[in-house]
Amino acid sequence: MNKKKWFDFLREPDMEQLVANHDAEGLIKALRNKKVRVRAIEALIQMGEVGVDHLVRALAYSDVRIRAAAAGAFEHVQEKRAVEPLLALFSDHAVEVRYAAVWGLLNNGSGAQTQTLKALGVFTEIILATETDIDGLIASISGAASVERIIARDRFFNAVPEFLVAYPDPVVRAKTALVLYRISGDQMDALALRVLFIDPLISALQDSAREVRLAVAMVLAGWLKPDKPPDEKIVTALSDALAKESDLAVRNAMTILMAIFSGK
Repeated sequence: MNKKKWFDFLREPDMEQLVANHDAEGLIKALRNKKVRVRAIEALIQMGEVGVDHLVRALAYSDVRIRAAAAGAFEHVQEKRAVEPLLALFSDHAVEVRYAAVWGLLNNGSGAQTQTLKALGVFTEIILATETDIDGLIASISGAASVERIIARDRFFNAVPEFLVAYPDPVVRAKTALVLYRISGDQMDALALRVLFIDPLISALQDSAREVRLAVAMVLAGWLKPDKPPDEKIVTALSDALAKESDLAVRNAMTILMAIFSGK
């Protein structure tokens, strides 16, 4: 980035000019700046169809800040065209985007969808609550120093069965599943985790706490790849859990998760 572009990037957007000129694209770019983000959203909504159209398109922007802000904007405005793009953001790599998508959809779904989204809202609240707690652990497990990495992984992996299945606090059980989800991004890691923990995870699908069941479903569904043959053990386990699930919202949420990750 050259010096001019760098200064342009740092400079706070001129909101007065953007609003006066009805510059929807400029207001979308202003969503990157947290100081003016709320005002930019308000201005876009006040522009009516043109502004909302830009917010819908912004859901697919490469900038995480813009995607999250645009998703959150739909908590304050209803637009049917936003429903499918918001649902797609449930599998976004950025937690703040997933969180904003849930609350954006709460304002745009039918009654049944709203109940499902409230269940997913519980899941995203757990993610946010545990994000700072697990970041250090993720860093140590995924660190560059091979010996330290192996030690950290061994310690965590040895504790998984106890924390995932037997630990009395459901938040700890959910956290454990979320750590597994976070370190499943690497293909080799995912293969190793599947061998080690598929049985404890399947057992945890019957957990008494809904947030644990949702977190575990996220891990297992995340191991389904649309471009590869389905893992029959995972599909069967999730299907059985769906059939036995008494909480309608959790069942609907699990269905959405399977659809997102399996590509069906």
